Amino acid sequence: MQVSVTVITLNESAQIEKMLASVEWASEVVVVDCGSTDGTAEIAHKKNVRVLHHEFSDFGSQKNYANAQASSDWILSLDADEVCSPELAKEIQSLPEDGASAYAMRRKNFFQGKWIRHSGWNPDYKVRLYRKSEGAWIGKVHESFRLNNHKDVPQLNGWIEHNTYRGFERYLETVTRYAKLAALQMKEQGRTASFADIVIRPPAVFFKKLILQAGVLDGAQGFIIAALSAYGTFIRYTMLRELTSK
Repeated sequence: MQVSVTVITLNESAQIEKMLASVEWASEVVVVDCGSTDGTAEIAHKKNVRVLHHEFSDFGSQKNYANAQASSDWILSLDADEVCSPELAKEIQSLPEDGASAYAMRRKNFFQGKWIRHSGWNPDYKVRLYRKSEGAWIGKVHESFRLNNHKDVPQLNGWIEHNTYRGFERYLETVTRYAKLAALQMKEQGRTASFADIVIRPPAVFFKKLILQAGVLDGAQGFIIAALSAYGTFIRYTMLRELTSK
């Protein structure tokens, strides 16, 4: 199977080399950068992959742009903080060209170096291998690949290793960025936020993550994830309220 790997980046110098090393088997790798200032693009250039610049508007649009630049119809979409496991690489290479239209695979999500087995982070299956002619990415944030027609999506046995954490300050910036994009998406969907949403939803999310989704079993990392999820919820609904009250 001929596969193009696509990845969108912004200041990912700490992660990009490991990610690129895990997909050296691919037919090509297309990196779409939106203005990194930490040498991400330069690192990618040294790895002899295609590096393109494209202004960022939202995650779905950026990934669709990356798809359009790839020469293969089959795409493996990865984030810069993800690694394709050797097991997944071998499995993909053994797939027939005329198989399914898309495949889902499991992500093992790591936070502060620990595999998070609870907190709503596991199991975590994502459609990441697909024919680009069969669908498109949707969503400004927490984007997903949607097939043009409803079809069964087989699950592969290999996995993606997802290393989400690069220091508390960087993670806090990510939570804030995602919350703002989510608020804009909710506004476009015609949703509004009441004062009750701001007061009730954050602690409810904290309780859900820590207790209902057994985040407490993830130890200190589970508590931090629950707290940051509540914080992101607070920002999202506060910003949505501000956007819709103008």
